[in-house]
Amino acid sequence: MFNSRGNKKGASAVPGRRRPLVAPGGQGLSRLEASRHARVFSQLLDLIGASQKICLIGHAAPDGDSLMSCLALKTYLASQGKEADMVLDGQIPYNYDRYADSGLFLVRDHIGPYDLALALDSATPERLGRFKKLFMAARFKIVLDHHSTNSGFGNVNIIDSQVSSTCELIYHLLDFANYRLNKQIAEFLYIGILTDTGRFRYPAANGRTHRVVGALMDHGLKPDEIYGDIFRNKPAGLAQACGAAMAGLRLFAEGRAALAKITARTAELNNGRIDEI
Repeated sequence: MFNSRGNKKGASAVPGRRRPLVAPGGQGLSRLEASRHARVFSQLLDLIGASQKICLIGHAAPDGDSLMSCLALKTYLASQGKEADMVLDGQIPYNYDRYADSGLFLVRDHIGPYDLALALDSATPERLGRFKKLFMAARFKIVLDHHSTNSGFGNVNIIDSQVSSTCELIYHLLDFANYRLNKQIAEFLYIGILTDTGRFRYPAANGRTHRVVGALMDHGLKPDEIYGDIFRNKPAGLAQACGAAMAGLRLFAEGRAALAKITARTAELNNGRIDEI
């Protein structure tokens, strides 16, 4: 097993190929970034090449980073002539409907076994929900994640807490593979980074993250439209449920603190769902 620092922990997977540390055109990884992941990036790319049945697994109760990681990698794999199934334990949030077609994700429990399974944006096997067993049954297991709490539970573990999101890590993987991004993949990766950094407000959104975002925007993205789709558009039922909750707003500490309560029943009465809140 290999971790993201390239330290050998046991039997190796498929032997890696030598790859350039910096991609052509001056937009590749820095030597430091490439050297940190070169061994495991090569391991992953070799396993992809040797595998016929591949599954991408996002974490339960999916968020933007988990969803877009799956979609970006599925699109990349398709360009390499590889078909991949995608599974998620949970419903896709309404604000990603324009970008994530729920019909692309399988819902059956009894699928597989797979030659290769990738756990995306999941710090523990339990985070995969009901698809944990599917992951553990795969011949080769890859963990691709950015959470510092992830101790590694795959044959190859690519874990980097210095990046803002799993989507940013995937950007570096594709860059390392000398893959020329298209607008669709750039859009997926941008959304994953945007949402997992709290709209670029969290400390993890450092200078490197913004340079990655700049490279993604060069593919013709429209940040204002993406922002509107993800953060501004609300179902009518959700708006009504939030209005009902605000009607019961209570003030504390001489008006410096406020509390509003919304329940599943309130959401249902307004034709909404509590998981849309």
